[in-house]
Amino acid sequence: MQNTLPSAGPVEAELVRMLYQHTWIMSLAIGVTGSSFTAWMFRDTVPTAWLIAWFIAINSIVLLRVASMVAFRLRPPAAAALARWGRFQVAAVWINGLVWGLPALALTSDNLILTFFYATLLCGFVAGAMPGLSYSVPAYAGFAVLTGVPLIGRLVSFEDPVFRLIAILAVLFVAINIASVRIGNRRIREQIRLQLANRQLVQDLIVEKERAERADAVKSQFLAAASHDLRQPLHALGLFVDALDARTTDPDLRGLIGNIQLSTSSLRDLLDALLDISRLDAGVTQPVLTTFPLGTLLANLVAELEPEAAEKGVELRLVQTSAWVTSDAIMLTRILLNVLANALHHAAPGSILVGCRRRGGAIRIEVHDTGPGMTADQLARVFDEFYQVGNPQRDRRHGLGLGLAIVRRLGAVLDHELTLQSEPGRGTTFRIEVPAEAPQPALATPHAPALDLLANIRVLVIENDEAVREAMRATVESWQCVVTLAESCDAAFRKLEEHGQRPDLILTDYHLAPDLNGAEAAEQLRARYGPVPAIIVTGDTAIERVAELRERGFEVLHKPVSAARLRSLASHLLRAAPLNR
Repeated sequence: MQNTLPSAGPVEAELVRMLYQHTWIMSLAIGVTGSSFTAWMFRDTVPTAWLIAWFIAINSIVLLRVASMVAFRLRPPAAAALARWGRFQVAAVWINGLVWGLPALALTSDNLILTFFYATLLCGFVAGAMPGLSYSVPAYAGFAVLTGVPLIGRLVSFEDPVFRLIAILAVLFVAINIASVRIGNRRIREQIRLQLANRQLVQDLIVEKERAERADAVKSQFLAAASHDLRQPLHALGLFVDALDARTTDPDLRGLIGNIQLSTSSLRDLLDALLDISRLDAGVTQPVLTTFPLGTLLANLVAELEPEAAEKGVELRLVQTSAWVTSDAIMLTRILLNVLANALHHAAPGSILVGCRRRGGAIRIEVHDTGPGMTADQLARVFDEFYQVGNPQRDRRHGLGLGLAIVRRLGAVLDHELTLQSEPGRGTTFRIEVPAEAPQPALATPHAPALDLLANIRVLVIENDEAVREAMRATVESWQCVVTLAESCDAAFRKLEEHGQRPDLILTDYHLAPDLNGAEAAEQLRARYGPVPAIIVTGDTAIERVAELRERGFEVLHKPVSAARLRSLASHLLRAAPLNR
């Protein structure tokens, strides 16, 4: 990006443009009025023919300058032609000044009134030309000198010393005016340089902005590809390990499998966190705002974490609320889940209290734990990436140090104010303010048991990655299900027709083909076989994509997903939907 002022060439070009921006109506009015007054003043001093010729000459020059100004504005010349236009204007101004000064040659020493009035008129012209000609020192200097020389020469020729004194004063007047124009011209040049530099800076900023937007688009494409391609093998690995664990009774082998599962889980958590942070930093994650009851969201979170809390000896309490809020439910859930997970880690053994308070037009959700608290230095760094309090060894069993970094970014995306208060020995309190809304009519939803028997269920798996497809087969068959594998929607229709089957459950990847995704494939299958429960398993972590799929009636799981989580959701969906066997 440029950081220097432009060279003289662009400045000179801009000065020429400004020279032609003078108000042409004013030039025409002054020329006609001034020449008419001068002709009247000299009517008894010079021959009429001479006055007529002079009047035509001065106004012809004025009209020529006015015409050039109009032509310049109607069709601005190219940059290469500006110098020629500048020279033309300077020459026209010089001729104009010389013609204005010629009547002074007819002055006589015995006509003091005429001499006084004409000298005053020329001084007015010389002074009045300063604003319009200050963009060109040569133009003004030539105008002032050529206008004043005939008058000064005539005054010097008179014998009376007073006229010679007036001539000296006239010379000083012209010199002072030229000096003033030179000073003003330097200031104008500096202003033009700054304007051109700022203009170039704006252009450079626009280019950099476009370049950054292109880079963001490329980054978004990379993240989408990375989110899918990196999750595919990890997803298959997790399913193979879970399937192996279900088939093995050897204690030693199960111990090894447990270690593999722990490593796979850590890798999955790290990948999820890094991709989430990258998407948030790239600005490609946009909230989907809805109005919902806060009490339901909090109750579900607490219920999900209660088993882990009980295992760690933490009392997890929730203060019930009837408040409704406007936010992105998925993002807000992720914020609170990360905060609660962090509190569970530090509060054990102890207690965690979850509640909310009304604060003006907002609801302030608070999570208070009885953990060891933090010092001011720790509090200042707790939202930094990979920073963990009390884990200098970087033990992955205690987390990755990315949860609160994601919380801070999600809070910024939602424009929800986040605060964290902590003192050593007195625990930590996390607060987030969410816009409050009036309660809405609640829709009753049937309660479905979390588990169900899956034996003999007909499951259609659509997955274009062979390794993942085989891993899904091994996992689903371990549930005693009947599995139909297909790499595409067309293949799924063909295999179902060959066996005369109707699927009871659809498990499909989202990215199947450039012209057809998993949601569209599931909708085509539903159009033929009825409202079959469907789960979309995807490596796409875009929150807006999840919201869109759920609005279309699909359950979404992100790769890599554990077999237990997949089984739990499948059982839940099948219990809630009638089966046509």
